[in-house]
Amino acid sequence: MKIKFRNERKFIRRRIIAVVLLSLLLIVALNQAFSFVSAKTLQFVDTIQVSTIENIREKIDSGELSVKSYIINDGERLWDIAESIIAEAGINVDTREVVNVIKNINKAMNIDVNVLQPGQTIYIPVDIKEVL
Repeated sequence: MKIKFRNERKFIRRRIIAVVLLSLLLIVALNQAFSFVSAKTLQFVDTIQVSTIENIREKIDSGELSVKSYIINDGERLWDIAESIIAEAGINVDTREVVNVIKNINKAMNIDVNVLQPGQTIYIPVDIKEVL
């Protein structure tokens, strides 16, 4: 009886070791696959963003895109500004899209809007409908 029990324990240990090793191998393979995909995605997104910002700057310079200056009030966030732009326009869009538009316009104008300071001047679209 002991011999059978030892063989069973050995068999179970080997199976556990095999499962653990296969799991680790799968994790490593998936990690490499996702890092490859995310690197390509980031490269693609950066390319799109750069061309978008260049296009925005050209549209502002040519007058195709009208922007107005906006002075940041104490405690104000881009999200708040985007929501007020949406309310003024009377449209139903995702606030994140308008935040991204504001970020891209200001990036095209070489203005950092990641950290807003009271009194800071940023640019917002005059008519959000012409941008979306």
